[in-house]
Amino acid sequence: MTAHTPGPWTARTYSATKGKVEEVSINSSRWKEMAIVFVQEEGDLLGNGEANARLMAAAPDLLAACERLLMSADASWRGRDVGHDWNAACDEAVAAIAKARGTR
Repeated sequence: MTAHTPGPWTARTYSATKGKVEEVSINSSRWKEMAIVFVQEEGDLLGNGEANARLMAAAPDLLAACERLLMSADASWRGRDVGHDWNAACDEAVAAIAKARGTR
């Protein structure tokens, strides 16, 4: 598997089609417009597309943060009775990393 485009990624918003659709471009320093998110408007409010685009743009940062947190956490804490929330959060981070890396 090849690696993802390095971050940081940004979301750039611009309007199109007479204000009825907004397009959000996901960019990196190496690749402009590597993804385009189309946002349908409902009245004066934008749909979820803009928030989805911001989440996509944050993906490399979120992946790196999950990896750093798991690496910096003392391994002896994993699986111990330190609270369900901690163990569940670690398990969720491991699953998210595997999903992002394509190993799940």
